Order: sequence, then C-alpha cells, then structure tokens
Amino acid sequence: MLLVGLYRKKVTDTTDYLLMGRRLTLPAFIMTLVSTWYGAIFAVSEFTYSYGFSNWVIMAMPYYVFGLIFALFFARKARQTKAFSIPDLLRRDYGQSAESVSACIVLLLTTPAPYVLSMGIFLQYLLGVPLPLAIIGSALFCFLYVLKGGFSSVVRTDILQSLLMFSGFILLLAGAWIQFGSPIETFQVLQNKSPSHLSLTGGNSLSYIFVWFFIASWTLIDPGFHQRIYAAKSAKSAQKGILISIGFWALFDAMTTLSGLYAYAWLNQLDNPANAFLELGQIVMPIGLYGIFITGLLAVIMSTLDSTAFISGATLGRDLLPRVIRSAKEQIPFYTRIGTLIALLGACVLAILIPSVIDLFYTIGSIAVPALLLPVLSSLSQKFVVPQKVAVTNMILAPTTAVLWIVLPKTDWPETLKILEPFYPGMAVSLTLWLAATLLMKNKQSKIKL
Repeated sequence: MLLVGLYRKKVTDTTDYLLMGRRLTLPAFIMTLVSTWYGAIFAVSEFTYSYGFSNWVIMAMPYYVFGLIFALFFARKARQTKAFSIPDLLRRDYGQSAESVSACIVLLLTTPAPYVLSMGIFLQYLLGVPLPLAIIGSALFCFLYVLKGGFSSVVRTDILQSLLMFSGFILLLAGAWIQFGSPIETFQVLQNKSPSHLSLTGGNSLSYIFVWFFIASWTLIDPGFHQRIYAAKSAKSAQKGILISIGFWALFDAMTTLSGLYAYAWLNQLDNPANAFLELGQIVMPIGLYGIFITGLLAVIMSTLDSTAFISGATLGRDLLPRVIRSAKEQIPFYTRIGTLIALLGACVLAILIPSVIDLFYTIGSIAVPALLLPVLSSLSQKFVVPQKVAVTNMILAPTTAVLWIVLPKTDWPETLKILEPFYPGMAVSLTLWLAATLLMKNKQSKIKL
C-alpha cells in the first residue's frame, strides 16, 4: 500500500493535486467510491452482532436510496459545476461567508476520527498496544502516502484496497460455510437463539431507525462523494459510476451482514461485539488465509481513512487557510499537506475522547447533516435558492440547535422531548428557515409582478 501510495507522477497544478486533473475514469471511479464507503467496518461488526439483519435495513438500504437519488437528479449537475469542493460550490450561490462556514462543517463531516479509532482498535486487538498509541500510529501511517501524491495516491490505493476487502470477506464466508454449514442452517440456529436478529428492526425503536435513515441523507452532502464526482472524466461517467457502485455496495453489505449473523449464531458470547469478524475469522480460517482476511479489513479502514484525511486537508488548504494567510493559488498543495496533518492530529484527539465509532457517526451526522443538506441541494438544483444571509444563518443555527440538544440537561423536560433525537430539532430549524425565506421571496416576486 505504501509503494502504491508513494509512487506518483508529477503534480502540475492544484486541479491535478486535488482532483487528478478531472480525468478519473469509470472503473477507477467505481472502485474508489465503493472502497471509501466502508471505513467503519467494526461499527458494522458491532451493529450486526448486536442487532442482526437490521444492519442491512438501518446501515445499508437508506444509503442505496440516497445514492440513487443523487445519481438520478444531482450527479450530472454536480459535475457540470466544475467545483472543487462543497464550500466552493456554495460560494457560487451564497458568497464567501457561506464558503467559510460550510468549510468548518465539512471539516466535522470528514473528520478521520471514526477511522483512526477503527484502525486503533484493530491494531490494539492484533498487537496488544495501548489504544492511544495505536490511534496515533495509524494516523501517521496514512499521512506518509497521502502527503506526496494527493488525490491520485488516494485513488491508486483505493483500487488495491477494494480488491482486498472483497477478497477478505469472500474467504471469511467460505470458511464459515465449511465450518458451520449453509446460511439456511445459520438462520435456523438464530430463529431459536434470538429471533429478533432476523427481524427488520432488530428490537430498535422506529424513532431510532428513522434517525439513521435521515442521517443516510449524508450521502447527498458527503464531501468524498462530491470530490469523486468533481474529479470524474465526464458528467455521464459520474452518474453511471454511482449506479454501478450501488450494486457493489449491496453485495458487500450482504457479505458483512451474513458474516455478523454467522458470528452471533455460532460463537460464544463476545465481550466486544466490534471484534465479531476477527473472532469468526480466527476460528474458521487457517493461518495464511486469515492473514489475507486481516489485510482485507485493513484495506476497508484505510481506504476511508486516507480519503477523509485528504478531504479535510484540502478543505483547510484550499477553502480556509488561504483566506487567513492570503496565499497564492500555487501554494494550495503545500497548505493541503499541512491541513491533512492538522486534520489527522485533531482526529486522534477526538477518537481518544469519544472511543465509540457508532457514537462518533451518530453525533457527527446529527450536527452536520441539518447544516448542509438544504444549502447543497438548492445550489445543485438551482431551485429554492435563498438569500445569502439566510443560507449562512442556516449553517450556523441548525448545527447549534443539534449541539445544544445533545449537551443541555433534560431533567425537567417533557418525556416526548427527552427521547427526541438531536437530528430532528436541527433539521426542523433548517426547514423552517428555508421555507420562510422561500415564501417571503415568492411573496415579494408576486407583488413586483402586480
């Protein structure tokens, strides 16, 4: 991986460093998009072992829905904007203030924290090193190859990683089938052991499931998604690539969900469900093949870790630092490298403070999605575009509401508000602001016509 990442052709300009000169081919587009969607593999392990088949309903199916929406309605438009990033896109319609505020939210949305934590857990399990040390080591390893080649290094390693991740889980399922029997036999064991593991909800409340469904709208504003679309060779290639990628996502989700069900059905009770895939592999695979599987898990995590680290670095290096330092455009690659290091160090701190991958995702999604969803969709569709001040206010007020909902004590609150997930009030504020501004603009336009 280091050899592939460190090899690079000469980087000629900012577009080349950040977007491969917008010449990302269809096969490379698919492989990099598929591989970067699964960095939190231990969260999938934990969720599937704990709640069973509902992993597919909660953690997979909603992303197909929003991926399809993006492909059909927004992919071509996004590529045609020739933007560099989401902040760059929003600057076109909502000005430099919107660019700066959205860049701060993108930094939260693309923090590598969940992935350096996943790598840290992985290394701690394999090597027995302290978790903080494993987290910092993972971040530095990633920085080594992202440092040199920029986005082209990320894509090249993603291609290798996509092959490894599929190979690893094919071997895991083959070993489980040979050792324990077919999936049908596993379902029969689960039916007796824990019927809820075969249900669509997994015992979770509908409110909890709906929050995760709406958090999946993250897809529409995912900076990694946008980066690959902006880098695609053409608008048609971007749209086609997303549609094909959905099929590969479904295949990989089927393999990980089935692996988690095998683990719960046949293994003794695990102290840490996040290690379910590792424990299953250790039992059903011989030495050698287990090594390939471990390499596949490494690939799953690293593919997303390097991508989010680079996007965070690019956000700092292009969308924020030049505004403060007032640097020349040719210095953007240098500031992107500095930004990547800053992002990885910040991710290490966040991962050590919140050592739960699922909690990190839930918190980040609840805060960032309400802030960016409507501004990005309005800018792409050129419908319901509101005044600049409203857009900036939305990007400040919506996430602030979600944060306050998380941190404020709720002792004297009514029970219905206590159990309300923070995503909902944040999104309600965003929708209210946007709807009010849209109605006011229409009212003014109708008066002018009269």
